[in-house]
Amino acid sequence: MRTLEKMSGHTRLYRRGAVYYHRAVVPQDIVATYGKREETFSLRTRDHAEALRRVRIEAVRVDRKFDEHRLRLTPAQIATIKATYLHQDANTIRTCPTGSHRVLAAPPNQIKPRKEYCRYTYN
Repeated sequence: MRTLEKMSGHTRLYRRGAVYYHRAVVPQDIVATYGKREETFSLRTRDHAEALRRVRIEAVRVDRKFDEHRLRLTPAQIATIKATYLHQDANTIRTCPTGSHRVLAAPPNQIKPRKEYCRYTYN
């Protein structure tokens, strides 16, 4: 079986052989409760223009499916997602050296202060 090849025209458009596919990664906030990591299915066409038309329609349908899944989450599932997110957040965000705001964590050798402002750039 051939692997999916990324195609131009839409971020979710892929091709395997001559057939076009829709491929969407499940959002991080629902991946634990969704049951799979990505939605991949055939657009049932070999024509690029038709595939572009179909992938746009399917992208809206899949996004709605993700939204509907979020609405069906139980309070316990929401609490688990929140705890996971906050744990990741605590590991990736640090207070700025001047204490004025919080910045994304990066190794100290990759942070360079800009002028006298409390803003940092990353290599």
